[in-house]
Amino acid sequence: MIARFVAIIEIIEIIKTEDLKTDLKTFEKLSNLESESEYFKILGDKRMITVTESAQKEIKAYFADKELKPIRIFLNNGCGGAQLAMALDDKRTSDSVYKIDGVEYLMDTQLLEDAKPVEISFSGMGFKLDSSLQLSSGCSSCGTKGSCCS
Repeated sequence: MIARFVAIIEIIEIIKTEDLKTDLKTFEKLSNLESESEYFKILGDKRMITVTESAQKEIKAYFADKELKPIRIFLNNGCGGAQLAMALDDKRTSDSVYKIDGVEYLMDTQLLEDAKPVEISFSGMGFKLDSSLQLSSGCSSCGTKGSCCS
């Protein structure tokens, strides 16, 4: 019951922030649903940051014996070019904050506007962050004399 109440509150926040219009009938339908995915089937998924079930499971496993801390999504520039990455961090005044299944995800508001929507997924190889950003692939001669990495 508490989880359902929290999900409804999160949906109300989405409605407020996305300027969505809903009526009493839609709200009544939402109050009787069992899972978060059912809520978004009715309202449409307007979240700017989403986390797949497999990614959320891995994140929960990581924090199982640790203090829960916010996860920052940021633009990392390296030899392979710019790419989105994640790290534990503290909130900043310029951040947008999304709480998903009890975990806070932080992202600089301007970067989020440029990158939305952002999806965090997980496979056996690790986490993958997808977005609408058009990122370069970096240099092809990494590690050689005169390359962008030397």
